[in-house]
Amino acid sequence: MFLLRPAIGIGKPCLSLALALYKLAAELGGVHGRFLHRIPQIIHHGFIQAIDFNYGYYGLGLPAVAWNAVRFYPNTEVLILAAILACAILAYFFYVVRSSGPNFPRPAVWTRLLGLGLVIYALGYAPFVAYPVLNLTSTDPENRIALAAAVGATISIISLLGLASCLARSYLIRTRIFTVLVAIFALSGFLIVNAIGCFWAAAYQRQNAVIASIRQELPVLPSGSALILDAVCPSIGPAPVFEFDYDLAGALRIDYGNPDLRANVVSPVLKVGEHGLTSVTYGYVDHYSYGSNLIVFNPKDKVIERLTSAEVARRFFRLHDPDFNGRCSPARLSPGIYPFTKNGFVKGVCSSRRRAR
Repeated sequence: MFLLRPAIGIGKPCLSLALALYKLAAELGGVHGRFLHRIPQIIHHGFIQAIDFNYGYYGLGLPAVAWNAVRFYPNTEVLILAAILACAILAYFFYVVRSSGPNFPRPAVWTRLLGLGLVIYALGYAPFVAYPVLNLTSTDPENRIALAAAVGATISIISLLGLASCLARSYLIRTRIFTVLVAIFALSGFLIVNAIGCFWAAAYQRQNAVIASIRQELPVLPSGSALILDAVCPSIGPAPVFEFDYDLAGALRIDYGNPDLRANVVSPVLKVGEHGLTSVTYGYVDHYSYGSNLIVFNPKDKVIERLTSAEVARRFFRLHDPDFNGRCSPARLSPGIYPFTKNGFVKGVCSSRRRAR
């Protein structure tokens, strides 16, 4: 039972927390009759998300994802740290196994622990069932939901590794198989987190470069000006650069020291109207009237245009960005694309080889 004590110790408070969150959600949201007919949809969507995300891509598929992370974004420093971490994990587990004696849990124990993990996972997801189309992600605000259910998924996956280890007849072989499997999954998580983190560092550097470019080309922005940024990819892998109006506007207000500045980025949701540009973000509509204070800046082509009319705006976008996507690849347009797949690969970032050149 020595291997189960940490999981059981974590499981009890997490189970209590999940129950408390569920009760709070019920108290705040109430129960409405019209909600009942959505229960099959909620169960179906939650099951698909569990298979695809917590138990699939970032669950049992974790070693494969880690392999792609190393293959697509090799980093010597991270690999050295990973090797040190692997040695530490193996040394710790072998020490625990040796000091505890021959007491590897039976399959029935692992099965009960698996059931406990599934219950905790379901309760961790329960407070968010009122929004049945919500998708779990490794980044963005939705990853808070993935965190809530991750404890249950972890307990379940560890239980599956324990059951797989029980296929060996010898106690010594069981413990060694289990130790190596746990080390592989822990190491995989380490590699993936570091790979995801490097995108955020790259996005921060890109933000600084964009702001510096704007400042160089437009040393002064009068109060009430609205800057529309074109030809800058909104994200680098899962990390946002400037995706929405509040991203860019906040950075410009700080840099220029002017709280009256407005800003937005060119994207497929930006529409050219007769009286101005319109953008819709999460249901909020932002309108920018034509005039000398409506400025669009394209750092790729080094073009600055004051949009004084619909004709000027249409001509600018027809010449420089007819698709309203900044000529960006899909991996740089949508943070929702997995960065460790071929379609989500982002070239030229997060690699020590690139820095060495």
